[in-house]
Amino acid sequence: TIRGGAGAGGTADSYSIAFNAATAGTATAPATVDASTVSLAGIENVNIASGSAGGVNANVINLIDADARTLTVTGSQAITLGFAGFGTTGTGTNGATIDASAASGGVPSQASLARTVDNGVGGSAISSALAPTRYGRALNGSQQVTLTTGGGKDVIDVSGTVGIYGAGATAAAHVTITDFSTTDTLKFANTGTETFTSTKVDLTGVNDFTAALNAAAAGNGGGNGIITWFQYGGNTYIVEDRDAGNTFNVATDIVVKLTGAVDLSTAVLSAFGRRSSLTLV
Repeated sequence: TIRGGAGAGGTADSYSIAFNAATAGTATAPATVDASTVSLAGIENVNIASGSAGGVNANVINLIDADARTLTVTGSQAITLGFAGFGTTGTGTNGATIDASAASGGVPSQASLARTVDNGVGGSAISSALAPTRYGRALNGSQQVTLTTGGGKDVIDVSGTVGIYGAGATAAAHVTITDFSTTDTLKFANTGTETFTSTKVDLTGVNDFTAALNAAAAGNGGGNGIITWFQYGGNTYIVEDRDAGNTFNVATDIVVKLTGAVDLSTAVLSAFGRRSSLTLV
C-alpha cells in the first residue's frame, strides 16, 4: 500500500501511474498489460497515463484508495478500470470524480463508485456503472451519481440500480447523465417483455417530483416492465416501472435523469437477453 501524507482530510496528495510497457505481444497476437491491483491510502488525486506500445491491445488496472477524490485518465490506449473501495471515505456529495476526457483510447470502466464520470472521447461503454454496492458503497438518501459520457456512441447500463440504494433511500438517489445524445443507449433490466411509451407522460396538475414519478409508474410493470419518460423542472426523466403497483417503488423501479429537455419520442427499444436497450435516434 502506498500512503500519502495528508490523509482523508487533505486534498493535495497525488500519485501517478504510467503504462508504456514492452511486451511479447505482436500486431497479430496483441497482449493486455495488466497492472493488477494498486492499493493507495491517504492519496486524494490519482493520475493514470494509458500509453500505447507495440503489440498491446489494452491496459488493465484495479484501484484501491478510500481517500480518492479525483481520478484523471489520459492516453491513447484503451484501458479497463476496476475499483475495490475507491473514493469511499466521502459522504453526501463527496466521492471520487473520474475525468477521462483526454483518454482517446476509450475507458470501458466499472465506474461504480464515482460521483462524476467523464468517459473520454473514445465513446466506450460505461458498463455496470450504477451498481455501487458491488464495490462496497451504497447510495443512500438523496445521494446521486452523475455521468458525463463524452462523444461517440455511449452505452450506459442502469440495470444494476434496481434496489441498490439501501436503507433510507429516496427516489432522489438516482443517476444523472449530463450529455445523453443521439446514438447513446441506456440498458435497463428486463422483467419480461419490456415496452417503451414514446409519448411523454402528461404531468398536468402535478406539482412535485414524487407525484411526477408516480404518474410515470402508474401502469402494471410487474410482469412486463414499462419504460416511460417525462420532463420536470427543465430536465428529462426516464422511469422503468417494474412492479404491479401504481406508484413509483424505489425498491424495484428505476429512474434516470437526463440533463435538459431531451426529446425521447423517437427513441427505439431493443431487447438483448436480460437487458432492454433504449437508444436515442
